[in-house]
Amino acid sequence: MDPNLRDAIEIGFEIRDVLFTPQYAQFVVQSRHSDINRSLLAVKAELESSGRIPFIQKKGDLLVLFIGMLRPREFSEDPIFARDPDKAFMPSKTKKSLVQPILLVATIIATVFAGYTNSLGFIGADGLIFSWRALGLAGLFSISIMTILGCHELGHYITSRRSGIDASLPYFIPAIPPIGTFGAFIQIKSPIFDRKTLVRLGFSGPIISIILAVVTLIIGISLSEVQEEVVNGEGGMFLGSSILFKRLVVWIKEPYSEGMVLYLHPIAFAGWVGLLVTSINLMPIGQLDGGHISRAILGKDWAKRVSLVSIGALIVLGLMLEYEGWLFWAFLAYMLGGRGASPLNDVTRVDSKHLGLGIIALFVFILSFVPLPFSIM
Repeated sequence: MDPNLRDAIEIGFEIRDVLFTPQYAQFVVQSRHSDINRSLLAVKAELESSGRIPFIQKKGDLLVLFIGMLRPREFSEDPIFARDPDKAFMPSKTKKSLVQPILLVATIIATVFAGYTNSLGFIGADGLIFSWRALGLAGLFSISIMTILGCHELGHYITSRRSGIDASLPYFIPAIPPIGTFGAFIQIKSPIFDRKTLVRLGFSGPIISIILAVVTLIIGISLSEVQEEVVNGEGGMFLGSSILFKRLVVWIKEPYSEGMVLYLHPIAFAGWVGLLVTSINLMPIGQLDGGHISRAILGKDWAKRVSLVSIGALIVLGLMLEYEGWLFWAFLAYMLGGRGASPLNDVTRVDSKHLGLGIIALFVFILSFVPLPFSIM
């Protein structure tokens, strides 16, 4: 064994046994401090210059330390966002790329186009025609939905950087109408230190987007119109309701009689999309925000079981309601989000404060989830 590696580990841990595998060197250890984080940070500081990184997990009654390798990258000399000198990582220098601005512009164009097609129906236009009013409403829709999605990802980004995690700015994903976007994501470029950080990372985006979505809905529903349902034989698209959306409609618009329909203003539609995106992100699956929270609170094994059950529930729901969208999301979640993020310290459980954040996230999911988002009648 490399004597330097042994010396670095023994700064924080007493080595009881060693097992070598093709991927990792595994050490059965005993922490030299009552706070495992303190021991792990000491070892990490010693190994960082060599490109190595320690992970600690529990296997039965044993405390096992893994030594992995970091990807080569440049480190910033001034971690502007790091508030705690003991945070795990220094932010890396971000290489300039045209991908993010191109995707941003493409998503703005796509959401304006989607908003325009939706706004034509709201103003009662016959067919795809040009209308300055519809274009203005399309702009309001685009601004609203881009603000909700952008601030959601900005919440993740700021939390990442304040926790010493290297993260990219948001990547927006354009799509076809009626929404114009599949959402956005940030790229995490360095390991997450512990479970508490994982909870904060998963919670920070949805809590911002749910607040903005509710504010947007209050404004949008106030501008929406209750009219008699028009049946023209061609059918129309109806939006499903979540518990929160239904309560807001009842609060802002008094119950209306049978045969009347609420025609959503484009701003209200953007708020509805915000609720939908937030609920999808809070599903306890893999790399989704809810998956991060579940992984941190339940641990690796139980989080994996919950993730598989959730994917199965989406498939059952899609088949029962004959809504192919849930089958698509189940497939996408399985392919892209099967494995949750593993923190360096996977031993120390979350405290009551972070457990409370997880419970809040669960309630937000229940209140914002839409069983049948779209239906044609």
